[in-house]
Amino acid sequence: MTKEELRKEFIERRLSLTSHEVVRKGAMIASALRGSQLYSGSRILSLYFPIKGEVPTEGIFRDARQTGKIVVFPRVKGGNIEFSPVDDLRDLQKGAFGIPEPSSASVYSLSEIDLLLVPGVAFDRYGNRLGYGKGYFDSVLRQSPRPISIALSYECQIYDGLLPTDPGDARVDMVLTEIRLIEVRKTWKDG
Repeated sequence: MTKEELRKEFIERRLSLTSHEVVRKGAMIASALRGSQLYSGSRILSLYFPIKGEVPTEGIFRDARQTGKIVVFPRVKGGNIEFSPVDDLRDLQKGAFGIPEPSSASVYSLSEIDLLLVPGVAFDRYGNRLGYGKGYFDSVLRQSPRPISIALSYECQIYDGLLPTDPGDARVDMVLTEIRLIEVRKTWKDG
């Protein structure tokens, strides 16, 4: 299958989840994340605003703010992503591609972020990620140094095999689903 065919299939899989499944599975993923040392040890956390049925992040956002973390969200600027702090989700404004983005003028460098939570359409057990085809997160994931990256994914988004990749594609360090953690990079420690 081509990337576009896979994209269509996996978005349909995700959108076929019922609202009850999204809430239940999303809560399981968030709970596993919050129980990890990577999360508890992070001071600055990068989240994403979920679109097209992606794993919800509002509960993670609330917990992170209540525990004193700085939460940054991506914003498209030119052909790149920059990360700006968000204190209240109501401060997000429609940005590139209609996705809510931070309105703050402050920007955090990638080296200041401790944990990068990454969206995507599909993932494999090798950390390969199929995004929406624009390459924004790939450019972030190719940078060095960069924070540990964890893709939040439903199990139905895991591709059984090796996803097709191009030279510009980048891998995530870990993929966290409602039933397992795929440790591509062996840095995860249970809390």
